[in-house]
Amino acid sequence: MSVTTAIAIYFIIWWVVLFAVLPFGVRSQQESGAVAPGTDPGAPAVPQLMRKLTSVCGYSRRALITRANRGDRAGAGRWRFRTGSASSIRPPPQSRPALLDRRRPKK
Repeated sequence: MSVTTAIAIYFIIWWVVLFAVLPFGVRSQQESGAVAPGTDPGAPAVPQLMRKLTSVCGYSRRALITRANRGDRAGAGRWRFRTGSASSIRPPPQSRPALLDRRRPKK
């Protein structure tokens, strides 16, 4: 997997995990009993955004690295972190046609 692809996939995973984690542990102002004047009673009393952002970064990093390192196990994809130019990247051996085994039919 190239660096650009890894960054793009990390970004997608990050957003999905962010929206999954945002509602965890949120107490509204009405539930906590201290509604600030001029605000909605359902607004979070203490949103704890920094704590959630750091956990989202950790979960996303762990998900990307786990997925990238799974390799060929259990029918997983063929993601690998690779270095070098695009011309040096070849598909895994089992997905390439066996060119050496092809023989011309005898006449």
